[in-house]
Amino acid sequence: MKAWIVSEGDFGDGNSVVVFAETRNKARDIGTYKLDREYMEVSAVRKKEYDQYADQMEVPCEVLIKDGWWFTCYGDYCYRNDNVDQEAIDHDGARIIDGKPYCSKCVAEIDRQRKGAE
Repeated sequence: MKAWIVSEGDFGDGNSVVVFAETRNKARDIGTYKLDREYMEVSAVRKKEYDQYADQMEVPCEVLIKDGWWFTCYGDYCYRNDNVDQEAIDHDGARIIDGKPYCSKCVAEIDRQRKGAE
């Protein structure tokens, strides 16, 4: 399987997902479903560096963030309105926990709960 980045509109202008498919057209088909868009509203670009993750059918969040992606926080303490990117990890205390991105507010609460459970 080949890795593709499928994006809304022109590459990089909207939400994007990594999908695994043999052809660009199949990647766009999968991307339309994942992005809830029409076929003509998405574009697909090959990303050979991500082919190594085809067996998992998912590129690790850590890898994507290092490549410049950002994610909405996975936690519940910021009401999922904080974004996690490399700068937030390097400077604000955001972390990847069990493969999911968490902003600094949620990390602080998770750490507080873990200490209380000890």
